[in-house]
Amino acid sequence: TPKNDPRPGSTGTTSAYLKSTFASVMGIGKFAAGNLFTGTFTVSGTNGTVGFGRDFAFNAKPKSLSVWMKNNEGTINYGAGNPAEATGNDLCTMMVLITDWKTQRKVDTSNTSTFFTMEDLATMEGVIAYGYYQSRESHHEWSEYTLELTYREDMKDVSPRMVVVSFTPSGFGDYFTGSSDSWMYVDDLKFNY
Repeated sequence: TPKNDPRPGSTGTTSAYLKSTFASVMGIGKFAAGNLFTGTFTVSGTNGTVGFGRDFAFNAKPKSLSVWMKNNEGTINYGAGNPAEATGNDLCTMMVLITDWKTQRKVDTSNTSTFFTMEDLATMEGVIAYGYYQSRESHHEWSEYTLELTYREDMKDVSPRMVVVSFTPSGFGDYFTGSSDSWMYVDDLKFNY
């Protein structure tokens, strides 16, 4: 959702507002993590499928991705303990990938075998470079974050095809787990070379 709250000094007039919530009709529903990502999203019943990735023409290898962000990490009040580490505060997650994927990487919320963690990125098939940030702390003032890209040695001669950028204040959202008090604003993304 665009909000009239750009980061200080931005040339833009809005920022992206990501709010986690319990989506329901007459009390029947599921927790939905606020998120922003490159790719596609489809819904089937109360489940969703994310297709991570977007074709991108790289002329050089970026060193990092900078983003301005502020967030609130509420206490997990939906699905706590699924997965086991999903207790206490919610998990703010920012991720950038450069890949040689020919098609999008699908994550289907009805099939946990399609899920992945940030720790999987160092060995995930087709990932050339990756960077991420995770925190359970709230930061209510705008701050700039830099996600340094780690280039895999075993992929150094592979040409990139897709970029993935993903943000969420509820990092366990694939499991329909998180806090309805969690939110995140993001603004002014840029690759650094």
